[in-house]
Amino acid sequence: MNDIRIIDENFYQEIMAKSKLELPFSDFEDNVMSKIERNVSNKPIIYVKLSWIFFVVGSMCGIVVSLILPRLHGTFLGLLPNKLTMVFQIAFTLIFFFQIDILINLIRKYKLAAIKKT
Repeated sequence: MNDIRIIDENFYQEIMAKSKLELPFSDFEDNVMSKIERNVSNKPIIYVKLSWIFFVVGSMCGIVVSLILPRLHGTFLGLLPNKLTMVFQIAFTLIFFFQIDILINLIRKYKLAAIKKT
């Protein structure tokens, strides 16, 4: 039984010794990490701007739909136009304020990250 454990330990030690990687240069890891950091640091600005653009576009579409809904004739999904308009406006308002909250938190997070870098 002890022989099997010794063989297993030797086997695992050999495997672990073979898994050790040799880096091509002494500063290879530092160079790679600095490139990653530069690429990642530029992304939040783009994401914040895109978030605001899509928020404004979505809000405009929601406003247009809420203006068109009362002009419908007949029922849609079994709801009269005035009830459908009310349901849509409530849902739109909730989503609008939740998205405003998320965007404000995103801006705060971005500003905190920018302050920590300096």
